[in-house]
Amino acid sequence: MLPDQPVPKAPIQRCAWNEGLSDGTRFRVRAARATDERAVHELLYAISRESAYQRYFSVRASHPRSEVLAFLDTDPRSCALVAERSSDSTIIGIARYDLDAASGMGELGIIVRDDYRHRGVGTALIHRLLEVGLAHEMKGLRAEVLVGNAGMMALLRRFGPLEVSSADAGVHSVDLLIEGRSRLPRSAA
Repeated sequence: MLPDQPVPKAPIQRCAWNEGLSDGTRFRVRAARATDERAVHELLYAISRESAYQRYFSVRASHPRSEVLAFLDTDPRSCALVAERSSDSTIIGIARYDLDAASGMGELGIIVRDDYRHRGVGTALIHRLLEVGLAHEMKGLRAEVLVGNAGMMALLRRFGPLEVSSADAGVHSVDLLIEGRSRLPRSAA
C-alpha cells in the first residue's frame, strides 16, 4: 500500500454479474476494488478526446491519481462498478453513483472505452447500478449531460422517462427516477 493510498473500505455488497454482447464477447460487471487503480488509469488514457470531453466537459491531457482514487472510493452512500472483459480482465468501463442524502438521488459518472461504446456495456453498468440503488432505497440517478451528447441521453432513456432541465452553459441536469419501482427495464444493446 502506498502512503497516499486510502485504506480500502468494505463494500456494501460483494456482487458480480456475467454479461454478453451480441457478438459473443463476454464481460463481467463487478464491484470496483482499490486494486483496480492501474487498470482504471489505463482506461482513462485509452478513451478518445471526444469521450473525455463528453465526460468531463473539457479535454484532459492527464488524469491524476486522485481522480482514479475518487472513482474507486466507495462508502455506504456510493457504489462503483467496473466492466471487465472475461477473456483477460481488461477494464472496459466504470460507473458509479454518489448518493446525495438530501435528494436521495445518485450522482452518476460513467466511462466506457470507445471500442465498447454502443455495444451494451454502458447499459449493463447502469442497469446494475440501478439494481444496487433500488436495494438501498435510492430515488434515482442524476447526470450532468452535454447538450450534444445524444448517446448518453439515449442510454438513460432505456431505463425510463427522464426529467431534463433547461440547458445551463450547454449542460442538462437529467434525472432518471426509480423510486417506487420493483423492477427495472433491461433492453439489449
